[in-house]
Amino acid sequence: MLITKTILQSPGLRTLRIKMDMVHEFLALSVLGWLMFARENLSELFYMVRTSPSINVLNVCGRRKLETLSLCHYTIRGVELNFQRLPSLTSLSLRCVRSSVEDLNRLLLSLPKLESLVLCSPILGDSDEVDLPEITVKLCGLTLKTLIIELFDGREFLLEKCDIGFLRVYECNFGSFKVTGSKSLRHFKFSSTHSQLLEIEEGDNLEILEIIDSCISQSNLFPMKIQAPKLKTFRIWEFDNKPSMSFGIAVGGSRLVVDLKQVAVCSPQLSHLSLFCPYALCDIEYNFDGSSSLGNVGVLEMACYVLDGFWEWAEKVLTHCPNVRRLIIRMIIEKYKKLLPPPHFATATRARNERLRKYHCVDLAKRTSLVAEMMRKYQHLQVEFSYVYRCDFQA
Repeated sequence: MLITKTILQSPGLRTLRIKMDMVHEFLALSVLGWLMFARENLSELFYMVRTSPSINVLNVCGRRKLETLSLCHYTIRGVELNFQRLPSLTSLSLRCVRSSVEDLNRLLLSLPKLESLVLCSPILGDSDEVDLPEITVKLCGLTLKTLIIELFDGREFLLEKCDIGFLRVYECNFGSFKVTGSKSLRHFKFSSTHSQLLEIEEGDNLEILEIIDSCISQSNLFPMKIQAPKLKTFRIWEFDNKPSMSFGIAVGGSRLVVDLKQVAVCSPQLSHLSLFCPYALCDIEYNFDGSSSLGNVGVLEMACYVLDGFWEWAEKVLTHCPNVRRLIIRMIIEKYKKLLPPPHFATATRARNERLRKYHCVDLAKRTSLVAEMMRKYQHLQVEFSYVYRCDFQA
């Protein structure tokens, strides 16, 4: 009653957020009344409410001034072939939304001004399909500029006929992920995601490429098989080095190979190179073959968990980046209590804790002395150094 009274006293309402817990059902009549009253001037709507019966928000708020729409725990069904309901919508967010791929594509193609789309934990497929992760998704969005995909599992994801500039994929699982017909892609971020195949058809306008904490078996990006002449930032941050799921890197025998020579050839404008080695360097091999150098790289960022071989490897990278001005080194460390498996309470003695603290301090001292030595050796560089706890590290 209070909500209804408040909305009725706000005739010029521009933003409406309806967020209820999903345990209880609300009367559709009340929620429908709120939408009907506010829809004339409404430009932004956040809708997360369970009603009985369900409300078709797309129809209720159609043909109005709505520019931003967020739907959570909602079902989209029966979208007409020539659906024209939201002519002013520029931003659409779908979180935990169930829809068939056909209905989703019809909806996207019916939004002439749509520029931003967020798909978070979508359930794409007919309600009677049992094995939803096997779904193949072909997504079309002719006007899209920004696409964010999170928490999605699917056999194949194909993005086609899009004018996307920014594409982010986070915590997903794919059999394959392909982008075709998108010549405007400038920033691609692929993080915490598993995919057997990753493929981008064109990289003519690609400026930022980030592959973070992901596992890929095959890709045309590693080694670089597409020309990315405008690429300025290249970030390979914490990749999986298991041979069975080789991380988008050329495989030489059982070792991973990052081909910096190929990167130099395909991306001559590269100015920021970021490399993170989470494991011992004996498990990772970098290809420095040939005389090609990354001459335009001015910022070199490196991080590691272990010291063995790190400095030798870092100096190799530096020799192929002769014009580096700024060197950033991040040491990822464990808190001393996590250096060994937690003991049984009966054996957790003060002596053991003291040994752990001593080991921790010795390790930090060794890292610090090596960094100090490196800073003395490269005094002409602006060297930045930091310790980061592994549990706090954000790749």
